[in-house]
Amino acid sequence: MDSCEKIKENLISRIRESNDLDLLQTLKSLVDSSEAGLFELSEDQAEAIEIGRGQIKNGKCSSHQQVVSDMKAWLSKK
Repeated sequence: MDSCEKIKENLISRIRESNDLDLLQTLKSLVDSSEAGLFELSEDQAEAIEIGRGQIKNGKCSSHQQVVSDMKAWLSKK
């Protein structure tokens, strides 16, 4: 049995044995959301992502480290 099958069997067994309503509802929500698609973007959101990708492609971005440094400097002025 491959690892995927082992995980499935283990989860099925644990679900069957569980009487924890919160756990079962959370698992149901996870399964439902994965079937529905987690990310449904609005037209504005999709456009903003494309703009951001274009900025990255054109080198108009900063490293995480630079952003953190800039924010610390800005906060110290407050």
